[in-house]
Amino acid sequence: MRGRIYIAVVAALCLLGSPACAHCAGEGRGAPIDVIIDTDPAISVPTGLDVDDDLAILFALASPELHVLGLTATYGNASIADTYADALDLMRLAGFTRIPVVRGAGWTTRDVHRATDASRFLIGTIMRNEGRVTVITLGPLTNLASALTQEPRIEQRIERIVIMGGTLHSRLPDLNIMAHPEASEIVFGTAIPKVMVPLDTCIQTAFKRGQLEMVKRHPESVVYGFRHRLGLWVRLWRPLGRLAFDGWPRLETGGFYPWDVVATAYLVTPELFSDERCYIVHMDGVWLSAEPCDDLSDHRFRVLVPMRLDSRAFVELMMRRVCSVGCSSPVAQKRRSEPQQ
Repeated sequence: MRGRIYIAVVAALCLLGSPACAHCAGEGRGAPIDVIIDTDPAISVPTGLDVDDDLAILFALASPELHVLGLTATYGNASIADTYADALDLMRLAGFTRIPVVRGAGWTTRDVHRATDASRFLIGTIMRNEGRVTVITLGPLTNLASALTQEPRIEQRIERIVIMGGTLHSRLPDLNIMAHPEASEIVFGTAIPKVMVPLDTCIQTAFKRGQLEMVKRHPESVVYGFRHRLGLWVRLWRPLGRLAFDGWPRLETGGFYPWDVVATAYLVTPELFSDERCYIVHMDGVWLSAEPCDDLSDHRFRVLVPMRLDSRAFVELMMRRVCSVGCSSPVAQKRRSEPQQ
């Protein structure tokens, strides 16, 4: 759970695959954005450190605004072996097995000069794609930093990077940024436009008992199979959220924070976000240093940060889309019939 206070939780989980409900049709607008999601999902790992990556993946798959070119797995919420297996299993349950899932760096192999299947996939897909690609990073930044180091030309082919991570309110540890400071500094230093969705923004919304009850009303959905795991995190974060973020502005409590879904939603529905600010960012050891700035004409070491979130509208959208994905959902059938790049 990205830094936010690491907790090892042992919980039994039974994966139940079931047909899905219908996709929320008609919500998309314009041409879909080509995206690669770099992620450390662990909802099926009993000792995994969070569940939000999996929700973000389901949210992205259910969003007509996005065209998911592939998932690259990284370490963070669990070991690379576990996050890679989790990603594969989630895509199988959702019926999106033709979308590539590629293994990347691990805790003991986080070296920006070391090629992995993930860094090679990022390079190949970005360079071959007809249009520019947006990269969503939901875990430590090793895979993307490695791809940028091995093939600097992809910098010209990436439309934007959306980074989930960082804090502006305090020096609360943040796993995504601090896990590999060298990689974070490389990504921050590129000339690619970057949006950073920090903890400060994500804590303005929460997945609570009401959302858990909605999952339980959709036994045909993929996420229903993880209802017990979701319930564990709701119970865990009801007291922990208030403790961890006491005194932070616009804090929502009563459940866990869907960090990675918030970051993904920035691409899908940017109108839910407001008060966007420019920050100059650098790594100070393992810590993120962020100072306000006025100029985004040069994107090197500069990020755009949306500070406010319409929590109510976000939660409604998140639940509608996450609950729409199942093994035999119309959206899965449609995407499976489409030629993959």
